[in-house]
Amino acid sequence: MTSVFITIIIQCILSIFLIYNFKNKEHQLKYLYLYLLVITVDFVHEFLLYQYYSDITILSDIPSSFRYIKGPLLFFFISKKTSKNKIVLHSLPFIFAFTLNICILISIVIDMELSRLYEFYKILFIIYPFYWIAYLIFCIYKINKQGSFSKKINIEYTKYLLYFIFSTVTAMMILYYTNTSFTQKHIETIRQIYSSLFLVQFALIVMIHLKSQQFVSAENNSTKKEKYSSTNTTEEEIQKICNDIQNGFVVQKLHQNENLTLGDFSSKINYSRHQVTEAISIGLQTNFYDLVNKYRINTFIEILKKSPNQNITDVFYESGFKSKATFYKYFKKYQNMSPKAFKDSLTS
Repeated sequence: MTSVFITIIIQCILSIFLIYNFKNKEHQLKYLYLYLLVITVDFVHEFLLYQYYSDITILSDIPSSFRYIKGPLLFFFISKKTSKNKIVLHSLPFIFAFTLNICILISIVIDMELSRLYEFYKILFIIYPFYWIAYLIFCIYKINKQGSFSKKINIEYTKYLLYFIFSTVTAMMILYYTNTSFTQKHIETIRQIYSSLFLVQFALIVMIHLKSQQFVSAENNSTKKEKYSSTNTTEEEIQKICNDIQNGFVVQKLHQNENLTLGDFSSKINYSRHQVTEAISIGLQTNFYDLVNKYRINTFIEILKKSPNQNITDVFYESGFKSKATFYKYFKKYQNMSPKAFKDSLTS
């Protein structure tokens, strides 16, 4: 059983890592990350009890309260909109179970008698399978009724995931409630099978992301085609102009001229203002002044890395900035920290 727990925990962590690193950052996905995280916490809890505290009967009879949040997380995942009030409302059973769990664990540590609380907590987990099934039925009903809940998330594999969880939970409940002659060995075997089936869940969740990533790529390609269809300039010409623009910054260091204008820059690289603006917009997906200031920030960083003791003001002037406010604005935008913090990181 130990090897099963470890395999599932590792697979869950790998699944979280894989989907977190996909480019599709649809806001609903955070609930899927949390769902995987909850499963990880639940199995770590089970593993620790099984491995180190199996001789303490009362502990082995206390399931993880995090199971009560799995249903709400799947519901939030397939919902188009989720308000704060709705999140709080659906999370109340988990908050209640979690509070009881903490109270019981504290009572064990301080050797305090809380038998009624303990019995009530056990009742919660007699109810739990029906609570879990109810959420799954509701999620399946909702996703079939509303259809697609996001343009960037694959609905087909989301349905597969819900149907699979529902079928496995239902099968386990039928086995548990219709067979009274099971020995402890039988129960242990069923538990291992059920635990192993979580690997299928992880595979389906990763498939949701793989398929969803195809949607994102197709959407990006479509957007790109739309952009090129609105201009007479070919994609190859746009790319050539972009290369010359980057050459103007990297080789000619034109951005270090604090009075640089679009007209000056265009004439220096032998293109019209319109050609440069169009290439930056379509090919580099930004605008001229943001691009200039990005290269100025890069130059500032290069200079400071070579000479970290230089004065910040001197370096940003040397990089092409003529306004302190503009420099600080763009540095924060591209580096997500203050110039001073960056400089301190070089000298620490």
